Order: sequence, then structure tokens, then C-alpha cells
Amino acid sequence: MGVGTARMLWFFVWRMALWGAGLCALAAAVCVTGALLASGVLYALSESGAPNGGASNVGGSFYLVGAGAVFGVLGAFVGLVLGLLGGLLLFGLTRVLYYPGLASPARYRSVAGWACAAVAAVVLLGDWFANGYPNTEDFGLLRFVGDTNATPKISVLQILAFVVAPTLVLSVPMWFSGRLVAGRYVRRTREAGEDGRLPVEDRSPETT
Repeated sequence: MGVGTARMLWFFVWRMALWGAGLCALAAAVCVTGALLASGVLYALSESGAPNGGASNVGGSFYLVGAGAVFGVLGAFVGLVLGLLGGLLLFGLTRVLYYPGLASPARYRSVAGWACAAVAAVVLLGDWFANGYPNTEDFGLLRFVGDTNATPKISVLQILAFVVAPTLVLSVPMWFSGRLVAGRYVRRTREAGEDGRLPVEDRSPETT
């Protein structure tokens, strides 16, 4: 692998890993906290006659913050893995189809976003089929503590909650990450000149 190829690989991988971890952590924390808050509100409305003191509100707030923090960390870990894979995919895609020049930067960003979203969805669904399907009790964190010999259970609601929702929550940030990193690559190639080659990362001010 030449210096230019190694530099391009590094350009995509570390940026996708960073954006993937950060955006997936944010998406997981916000979505889980929002879902728990919404379910709590619905439960409170259904139990309109039950007392609701300040202590329970404080406890519920700590529960929401804790849940958001835990799933944020999990989202960051998953996003890091997906980001690394997405970076490798963008490197290969760019090197094979969009190097050395970019005929259509807008199309390139669009393809990059959808490619990263697709690889995230494939990995998440592959993980589901490999480790959870069709027993939702063994999905996610529960696979480490659940009974692996339990009778398989599956329903439309479980599919939506344990398959569709996590896939969407994590694929959307990866789509956004792919577009961001691709946009950065477009700007760097424009800085490089007409040949579109990626410039040296650490060139001195005198040479820029």
C-alpha cells in the first residue's frame, strides 16, 4: 500500500469512527430517553387516579438520565464499530469509483450516505439473525443474561421494538456520518487542485 493510499484510508476511517460513535451515542440516548418518557406519560395518564408525589418524579428523572447514559455508551460502542466499517467501505468506494477526480460531488455524497446506512443496517440485522432471531429475549443486552434455551417468542411488536427501531436509530446517524465525511473529502480534493488527489494532511503553512 502506497503512502497516498494509506493516507486516504486513514482519512476516511478515523473520521467515520469519530462521527459514528458520537452521533450513534446521541441518537441512542435521545431515542431511549424519549421512548421511556413517552411510556411514562402514557402510564401516568392511564393511572390518573393514582397519587404521584415529588419523590417519584425525582426517581423517574434519575432513571431517565441513567437509562440515557447507559444506552448512550452502548450507542457509542456500536457506532464506533459501524464507523470503522463505514470508513473502510468509503475508502474502497472512493478509491475504485471516485478517484482521482469527482465528476459529481453531490452524487458522491449521496452514494456515501446511503452506503454507510446500508452497511449499518446489514450489520445490525446480521447480528440480530445470528444472535437473537427468533428469540427476542436473547437480543441486545438480554442475550448475556437470558435463557438461551428459552422457547422462541416473536411478534410484530417485538420485531418493531427490537429489530426495526434499533436499525433505524443507528442507521440514520451512519447515513449522516457518511455524507459529512464525504463532504469533507470533496472539500479536501478541491483544495488539492484539478487532479482531485487528496493533499498531504500535515503540509506546512508555507506550502499551502
